[in-house]
Amino acid sequence: MHPSDKDALDESLSPQERKALEAWQVSAPPEGQIDAVLDQFDQETISAAVGEPIRLHQRTPVFAYLSLVLMAVMLFQQVGFAWPHTGELSTKKRFSQKLSPSTQAVLEPEAQLEWETSLFGELSVFQKNGSVFYRVEPGSQVKISTEAGTILVKGTCFKVETQKMTPVKSSLLGAAAGADRQHPA
Repeated sequence: MHPSDKDALDESLSPQERKALEAWQVSAPPEGQIDAVLDQFDQETISAAVGEPIRLHQRTPVFAYLSLVLMAVMLFQQVGFAWPHTGELSTKKRFSQKLSPSTQAVLEPEAQLEWETSLFGELSVFQKNGSVFYRVEPGSQVKISTEAGTILVKGTCFKVETQKMTPVKSSLLGAAAGADRQHPA
């Protein structure tokens, strides 16, 4: 109660009413009554503003789910969701290809490669054959695999050359020290 309201109340009371008011002892409310009153007040306030009762406990999960969906959309935009997740390329002439927002590849003739971008923007390339020049933006990384091995490269330019290995037919006719090679006649 505001002090000016109390003064106005004191002036309107008779001495007998003032004495009864001062003697009145306020007892504690029953347990749970305050929460029930506050819950009712909140529902009445919401109903007056919206025009119909709203069950907050039923709507809260909907807002939580919508928030999660919004955060997921924002994450996909940050990692370049529009980029293809997989790709394969082989070329007969020199060709330039953007593999991710931060990685460019220049394939020389006869080069072959496959690539995959994860949902978090991690790029993995399998180079099957040929010569490929890569440009990786600073702060980014790419994993390049060949039949010979795998490298992890961060923010630089580099070239990888591979060749298809073909089996060679040969026979060993003489293996002893000093043995002459025999030629069929």
